[in-house]
Formats: sequence, C-alpha cells, structure tokens
Amino acid sequence: MVQVTLRRSEVNAILRNASDFFSSFGDFLPPQSKWSVEEWRARKAEMGPAIKGGVGWDVFKPSPDFAKEGLTLYTLTNGYPGSYQVYAEKLLMATPGQVTPMHYHAIKQEDIICAGGANMHIELYWAAGERQLGDKPVEVVISGAVKTVKPGEELALRPGERITLAPKMFHRFWADPDADGPAFIREVSMVNDDATDNYFLDELGRFAEVIEDEPILWPLCSDYKRSGIG
Repeated sequence: MVQVTLRRSEVNAILRNASDFFSSFGDFLPPQSKWSVEEWRARKAEMGPAIKGGVGWDVFKPSPDFAKEGLTLYTLTNGYPGSYQVYAEKLLMATPGQVTPMHYHAIKQEDIICAGGANMHIELYWAAGERQLGDKPVEVVISGAVKTVKPGEELALRPGERITLAPKMFHRFWADPDADGPAFIREVSMVNDDATDNYFLDELGRFAEVIEDEPILWPLCSDYKRSGIG
C-alpha cells in the first residue's frame, strides 16, 4: 500500500472551499467547524463527545490525484464505544470527476442523500468476499421504493433522492462529471467507525499523511490526537 500525502496548504484550501460550498445551501456547519487548534484545546473537556466520535472535518485522499479519487466530509455527529448514541450524520462534497473508491461496511447501514448541486452517480455490488465483488442482482431502496439492479449498474440520483445501503454492499459514488459544480451529499447512518468498518476493494489507507507546510486553519478529526486536542 502506497502512503499518500496531503500538504497542509492543500487541506486548508480544500476546507475553505468546502465551507463556502456547504454554506451556500444553508447553515449546516456548526460554530466549531471554524475553531482554531487553540480553541479546540481550550474547550476539549466540554467537547469530549465530539472528539471521541471523530466529529469535524475530514479530507479523504486515497490516491495521489485528489481531483480523481477522494472526498471532502464534515461529520456533524457520531457515537463512539460506550456512548448512548447509535447514529451519525455527515456532509459530503464530491467534485465532478472525483470518485469515492469502491468499499463496503460490515456493520454500518446508511442512507446517502443527493441533497443539492450536481446529480450523484453510484454503482453497487454485493460483497462476495472482503475484496471480491459479487455477481448477484442487488435489491436496494431508493427514496423509499425497492429497486433491483444489475451488479455494477450505474444509477443517477437527483437532488432530493436518497439510497439506503445495507451492510456488505459494495458501493462507489461520484458527482455527475458534466456538472458545473460539486454534488452536495448528506449521509445519515449507524455509528461510523472509520478505523475498523471500511473495507476497500483495493488496498487503500483511510487517512493520508499530512505534511505541515503552513499552519493549521481548522483541524481535521485525524489531527485531534497529534495536536493535543484529544
């Protein structure tokens, strides 16, 4: 597995762009989305549940070309082992031409919602193994209606539509490549555990190594431990 790197300057630019994009659809982001590392440190006692749940910014760069493969996310809420919370919610920004790699979750069930902007495209397979796509038809629920699709069949969801993904359902999704701008995607799910419940078809790392070429604008959830936040 190749270790992918992200420059902090790249992260900061991605987060500025994502913040403006999400805010163009309404007041979805909480105040702490723009807290500095110092403010997070000063308030880490009260923010314990958010820190333990990995709430906050996340830049997924699984390969060297972020424009072709990756995703920008903000986790609004998430449970963690020992908490009473059994659900999570995220905001996602997918830019045209950028694909989220094929993966499944063994435990988590989720709704992925095309909330605005570009149409969202998605492909589905049942998992025949940890790194093996199945060849059976996939029965899936789209906006409350049951639909059976061929394995790997491309589906397009328009703003307002959602798809319910079961555990062990391989999926990859992307914004319409011909769109003028990104897709605004929301996710509501069972508790999200990025450390143990992501199974990628190809051998990929979930968190890229960050090269500190400028100060942190807003910390990523993966920065919390090494930045003295949690």
